[in-house]
Amino acid sequence: MAENDLGDLIVDSIDLRSKYAVLRPKYDRLVSLVSLILKTAISHKNIKLHSMKQRVKNYNSFLEKVDRKKYKDPFAQCTDLAGSRLVCLFTSQIEEIKKIIEEEFDVIEVTNKKSTKKFDQFGYLSLHMLVKVPKQRLKHIEYADLN
Repeated sequence: MAENDLGDLIVDSIDLRSKYAVLRPKYDRLVSLVSLILKTAISHKNIKLHSMKQRVKNYNSFLEKVDRKKYKDPFAQCTDLAGSRLVCLFTSQIEEIKKIIEEEFDVIEVTNKKSTKKFDQFGYLSLHMLVKVPKQRLKHIEYADLN
């Protein structure tokens, strides 16, 4: 690791970049599989969404977060390398979708974030869920190289 003019540690390294390059395709597959599970489960419950997107954090964003948070073990500590965002049409759907996620995944953490807007201003509700794929699902062939 090197230091820049401000004395801050620069966490970028060949090892970190190489490990990210190796893991990136696995995270891409993971978000695709998670997306399929969510779309199927939500469809079976006849819930219509405004939108659903998934992403893998790009390397520069990952590096910025590792640096900002001073992670010692970046791949273990960065919990949002892969993610899905579901935008509901109605607030009443949030609890239904939360239940689906709890049925399909192992929930590690739930954070309920509400907008700080006043009642007459546009705002949003946000429910963040940190999840992992259940062990029984990991036995399926499509997850074979994602462990």
